Amino acid sequence: MRTCLLAAALAFFAACTTGPGGNCSGPSLAGCNLRGRDFSGERLDRMDFAGADLTGADLSGASLVGANLFRASLERANLNRAVLTGANLSAANFDKASLIGANLVETNCNSCSFRKANLEGADLSKSTYIYARFHFANLDDANVSESNFLGADMTGTIYFGVLGDKP
Repeated sequence: MRTCLLAAALAFFAACTTGPGGNCSGPSLAGCNLRGRDFSGERLDRMDFAGADLTGADLSGASLVGANLFRASLERANLNRAVLTGANLSAANFDKASLIGANLVETNCNSCSFRKANLEGADLSKSTYIYARFHFANLDDANVSESNFLGADMTGTIYFGVLGDKP
């Protein structure tokens, strides 16, 4: 994983409007170590986080519409109420992450890992989860309508109140 230059990162965040509803859209943080960072409530639309390490990051309430999170690590991250509509989440790791009430409509989550993740009340509709892993994930009250779970591993997954056909 490449190390981002501190000066470049500081310049990027100085240009952002921070706080709830802030605007940090567009630039690339691909491959960066962003472990434990607080992006809660930020607008990160269309940002490139491909291969970034966001382990334990707080993205609660953040907007990541159309973002690229290909092969990103979001293990133990907080994505409660985050909006990821149209994002590329292919091969991303969401193990033990919290995505309560998150919006993942029309996302590409092929080969993603959601082991022991909490997706309670999340909207996973109109998305692809081909060969995704949901081992012991919580999909209670989630919306999975019109989604493709071909080859997905749902071992031990909790499904109570799922809207749409159970995967």
